[in-house]
Amino acid sequence: MISRAGSRGVNIDVAREFLDSLTWGFRRYNYWAGNTWLTGKLPVSKDDALKLIGSGDIIGVWQCYSFNVDEDCVFRDAVVFEVDIYECEDVDDKLECVVEWARSRASELRPILNLMPVIWWNGNKSLYFINYLLEPVVAEARLRKAWERTLDRLGFDMAVTEAKHAFRVPGTPHPKTGSTGKFLSLDFSVINKLIISRIPARVLFEDVKPVSTAVKPRVTINMLSASRVRRNENHEKPRELPAWVRQLIDYLRENGELCHFGRLAIAEWMLFRGYSEDEIVEVFKHAHDFNENRTRYHIRYAYEHWISQGRKPIACETVREECGNHDMPKDLTCPGDSP
Repeated sequence: MISRAGSRGVNIDVAREFLDSLTWGFRRYNYWAGNTWLTGKLPVSKDDALKLIGSGDIIGVWQCYSFNVDEDCVFRDAVVFEVDIYECEDVDDKLECVVEWARSRASELRPILNLMPVIWWNGNKSLYFINYLLEPVVAEARLRKAWERTLDRLGFDMAVTEAKHAFRVPGTPHPKTGSTGKFLSLDFSVINKLIISRIPARVLFEDVKPVSTAVKPRVTINMLSASRVRRNENHEKPRELPAWVRQLIDYLRENGELCHFGRLAIAEWMLFRGYSEDEIVEVFKHAHDFNENRTRYHIRYAYEHWISQGRKPIACETVREECGNHDMPKDLTCPGDSP
């Protein structure tokens, strides 16, 4: 993703991509007012949140939402773990300091990393581990005791895990440093794309029950499992995949492993070329860590947030750069490579 800076240092593309990943309705929000955070009087829609950010406001959104503007908070679809790294407060290169801190504690952080959260450096001395849920839970649902103990032992701020706690929208500048922060991979390298894995709510919460109020789906994708995805009404893209994508598929079939960006490329290009969800799932069944529900979710997410928006699938050069020759074909041949 190529990002562009907006008003007062805002990276509006990152902010929009992040807000698109949440469920809406309405969410309460906090905003930075000079030297403190204040809470907005009414919940906002996604469009209103983007307008605030685009006008230069620094805002944070609550981890819970509702479908009625008169309700504070009903369901939650994300859980944020935050840790402040105080030894990085007075250093010049805060990102380097935070990454060094995290990598030196990788074994201790392993239970959290196993959740495959979105990791965001907040532009100052904090790391956010944003966990997306496969299904919403009621806002008052409680974290499991084991997670409370783990987070407390590692020095995480337990208040941030509350449903009504706001966290600053990625892409908005930190009030003190002016930095918009960075997304990080699971090995704490900087990445420039929001990569989401969702987990069952019961992994994090005690006694999860179905929510009592019907939850409105963000998008219904009827055509994916039954038919090919059409790129326009008049003709269908040919089903032939680029040679480098076929290399990735062959590598996955032969090894049972493939880096995350390689998997993104397969899903996005197969959708773009008109393959059905079921056909794409068959390809990923060769992965050693195959999980059908998770795979179907990611395929639908790629369609909803990327292909259906008219965006081009991920480029070969991006896969090669982001995967860094790890769990990918060593001889991956991109268009334009010298023979």
